[in-house]
Amino acid sequence: MPNTKNYDLSFRPRSYWGPQDLDTHYAARAKGKLRRESGLALLGEGIADEGILASSLPSGERAAVGAIHPWFMGGE
Repeated sequence: MPNTKNYDLSFRPRSYWGPQDLDTHYAARAKGKLRRESGLALLGEGIADEGILASSLPSGERAAVGAIHPWFMGGE
């Protein structure tokens, strides 16, 4: 058995994953497929729209977008 005195057992890393590029970060967090795809397309053009790239939409915005077309209702 290894000697525990050789290890700092109180160490806790900030994250178990290394730094991520913006595409990976936002693609993993935005829930709506269409919103995620359009947000990543804008990000590729150098435009970071915080509302589109948010992890989820507020309920009022989600209802407003769903009222435009039923296609926008899924995925959130």
